Amino acid sequence: MSIWRDIRFSGRTLRNSKGFAITSVITMALGIGATTAVYSLADGMLWKPVPLPGLDQLAMVMERIPNETRQWNWDSTADALDIRRQAASFSAITEWSDGMANVVGAGGEPERVYQYLVGANFFDVVGVQPVVGRGFQAGEDQLGRDHVVILSDPLWRRLFGADPQIVGRTMRLDDEDYTVIGIMPPQFSFPKAAELWTRPDAETAQYPHRVSRFDDGPPQTGRERGAGRRRTRRDQRPARSRISGHE
Repeated sequence: MSIWRDIRFSGRTLRNSKGFAITSVITMALGIGATTAVYSLADGMLWKPVPLPGLDQLAMVMERIPNETRQWNWDSTADALDIRRQAASFSAITEWSDGMANVVGAGGEPERVYQYLVGANFFDVVGVQPVVGRGFQAGEDQLGRDHVVILSDPLWRRLFGADPQIVGRTMRLDDEDYTVIGIMPPQFSFPKAAELWTRPDAETAQYPHRVSRFDDGPPQTGRERGAGRRRTRRDQRPARSRISGHE
């Protein structure tokens, strides 16, 4: 058969051109490896759903800005206050901002990690609580009470060797002492790549990102979905905002 003749001919050619054969194999290996790495990254960041309970009841809060090329934008603090007062579609709304922080673990070596400054009800809204210690409480954004931190499971293990006694003790964060009050469950890293969560100063807090939880889940299909959207837009008209949900 011609296909076997082609295979034998290719084999003889590769044996007679060892340099070309080695180069071809290395090129194919690098290509397959790069493709696998890109796919794995995209799968983890873009395609897999966020591992949160009641995910169909969560929605990002954004607003439409008239006469701008960008169709949707994160809402302002003033608009967020209007949404809290007027929107009847959801039971709670929370917020966060992201950044980087320098921390020092038990070994004394500094490390740069992903930090999220979050609202007091952040873990209540997303539906996940610390497995060791507790979550944030109201008033922990006030001066003198705002130096509290919750650690991700990987960071806790990396910096403190999974020592449960670290809860209630202090650690260095951006050259200041913070009290560790909780450890999150393994695999929890919301928002993306989060390694620790803190409360911001109440006087300077700026939250560009917000998420809400609906009372009974967002409208799902057809007429019910359209009615829900009209109701939400009507409730939030002063803020020119709407809810962008998981549809």
